[in-house]
Amino acid sequence: MKVFAVALGSRLVGWAVLDGALRPGRELLSAGVWDLQPTARTQSPGVRWLRLRANLDNVLDVSGIRPDVVAYEEVRNHTSRTAGGRPTFNVNAAHAYGASEGCLLAWVAARGLEVVSVPVAEIKRAALGKGGGKGTGKAEVLAAARARWPHHRFHTDDVADAGYIGVAALTLFNQGG
Repeated sequence: MKVFAVALGSRLVGWAVLDGALRPGRELLSAGVWDLQPTARTQSPGVRWLRLRANLDNVLDVSGIRPDVVAYEEVRNHTSRTAGGRPTFNVNAAHAYGASEGCLLAWVAARGLEVVSVPVAEIKRAALGKGGGKGTGKAEVLAAARARWPHHRFHTDDVADAGYIGVAALTLFNQGG
């Protein structure tokens, strides 16, 4: 089973292509990150979604791989903490995620591909063996990716997230889910 995994973000989007037929540590075929940020102040914010769609087309065209499933990070909580430790809802992040998710789902539907969303806790579980709590931050997931796939370069945690989205999806399908 081949998985195309995507870690959606408002500016950076990590992606990875994995082959579940290969042994763990070798299943990552290709991975990278796209910067969707408009390059000029006069560009419409909608340029991000045009870039996302073009990058989605390009990675599959270049790789020549037709995935069996597209997996993406299911984010349901767009909060951060204030300096005082209080949670605050990030409306901009929620809007950007929704737009990215809609763009991805439309792209998947247009190609007749299967899609699965992977909760954040499952991504952390795939990377670190536990679904949350102390020691399950972005830095730990990045370190786990570098250890599992030393033959790949991980410049950002977005790419590491994409790799483990793919691992979590493969685990789900191997368990018959």
